[in-house]
Amino acid sequence: MALEDDKKGGHNNQLVLKQGGELQPYQNLQDDHEGLSNASVETPETKMERIKGDNLSMCAGITQFFLFITCFSTAMIVNQSVATSRLGDHIRGKLNPSFFPVSLVTDVDTLYDYLEEVVVPTLYENTTDVTMASQLSGYLQPIDISNRMLGTVRLRQARVSLKENCQVTPLFEKFTVSCYPNYAGDTASQAPFGPEDKFAHSVDERGIPYTGTFATYGSEGFMQLLATNATIAIDQLRTLKSEGFMDAATRAVFVEFNIWNSNVGLYAVAALVVEFGASGGVSQKIEIGTMTQRVLNAGGLGGTWDWVAFVLLLFVMFFVIQFLLEECQELYKSWQTYFFDAWNLLDWVNMILLLVGFTLRVLLFVDAGNANIGMQQLSNSDSFENLSAYASSSTTVRVLNAFNCVLLWGKVSKYLRHLPLVKNLIQTVWSAF
Repeated sequence: MALEDDKKGGHNNQLVLKQGGELQPYQNLQDDHEGLSNASVETPETKMERIKGDNLSMCAGITQFFLFITCFSTAMIVNQSVATSRLGDHIRGKLNPSFFPVSLVTDVDTLYDYLEEVVVPTLYENTTDVTMASQLSGYLQPIDISNRMLGTVRLRQARVSLKENCQVTPLFEKFTVSCYPNYAGDTASQAPFGPEDKFAHSVDERGIPYTGTFATYGSEGFMQLLATNATIAIDQLRTLKSEGFMDAATRAVFVEFNIWNSNVGLYAVAALVVEFGASGGVSQKIEIGTMTQRVLNAGGLGGTWDWVAFVLLLFVMFFVIQFLLEECQELYKSWQTYFFDAWNLLDWVNMILLLVGFTLRVLLFVDAGNANIGMQQLSNSDSFENLSAYASSSTTVRVLNAFNCVLLWGKVSKYLRHLPLVKNLIQTVWSAF
C-alpha cells in the first residue's frame, strides 16, 4: 500500500490509499478519545465536474470582462470628437495673431490696445463669411461661416484695496508708503469705484474659481458687458479707459465669451486671462474649454451616433452594477483576506471612478436642462451666460474616463495569463531573471 497526497484543485489535505489498483478512501486517524471518523474524499468523477465548472465560470468571467471593456472603449471613442480640438485651436489662433500676440500684453494700456485691435475685430469683423452667415440666420452674432457667439463678451476684473504703511522697517520707518498688495481673500476689494462709483462689485452664481499664476480668483468681480456691434464695443472700451476701469489696483482681467458651432453642435467656453502681479510680473493665458451637445443632454442632437453613445453608457453602468454586486459578495465571503489582493483594490478603483463619472454626467444633464442654454441669448444677443461650470464638469468626466480606460486595459493582463501561449511567455520571461 502506498499513500499519495492529491494536491490538484487545491485539495492538498485529502489522502487516498491505493490498494490492489483500486482507489479507496483513506481513514484519517483522529486522536480525540472518541473513536475514528471517516474523511470524505472527492471521487475522480466529482473532481472532473468541479474542474469543468471552475473553468466554465472562469471563461464566463473573462467573456463578461471583455464585453464590458469593449462597450466602455467603444463608448469613449464614440464620445470623442476631433472637431472639439479643432474648434479650440481655431479660436485660439484668432485670439493670438502674429501681428499682436497676447504675450505683448504687459500692462493695462497694452491690454486696452489688444482688446480694441484684436478681440473686437476678431469677434465682430464684417467679412464675407460673416455676411453669408448673417443671411442664413439673423440670430446670434457670427464670427465666421460656421461659428456664432452665444451672447456677448464680458469683462471681469479682480481688484485689491490700497494698503497703508507698506514701508519696510526699520530702514524706511520714517517714511509712509502705500501700495497695492498681492491678490488674496483679505486684500480683495469689493468697494465701488470710478465716476460716481459707477463700477460696482457683483457675484456670478454660475461661475467657478480660477487658479492662475499668481493667485486663485473667485467667480465674483467688477463686470462690464460689451455690445455685439464693433463700433459700439470700441466706444465702450475707450470710455472704460478714460474712466479708469482698469488701473494699478487691477490684479486680474477675464475676457469671457462663448462660441457655438451650429454645424456639429459644439460649444467653446473661452476666457482670456491676464494677471498683473504686485511685483510687476504679467501672465497671459487663453483658456478654452469645449463640449458637445451629448454632454448636456441625453441623445445630444438626436443623431444615430448620439443615441449609440448614450446606450453604450447605459450598458457600461449595467456592467458596473453587476461587478459591484459580485465584489460585495466576494467581500462578504472572504473579508479577512479580500483587501490583500491587489486586483480587488484595482476593481474598486475602477468602479468608483466609473460611478463618479456617471454621477457627474447625470448632474450635468440636469443642470444644463434646467438652465435652457442659449434661450436668453436668442432674445437678447447682448446678454451673457457663464458656461464655465459645464465645460469644467465635461472636462473632468473626460479625464476620469481616460484614466479609467488605462486601468481597465492594464487589467487585461489578469485574464490573459490564463491563455496557454501568454502563460508560457510569462513563465519564460520570469525564469530569465
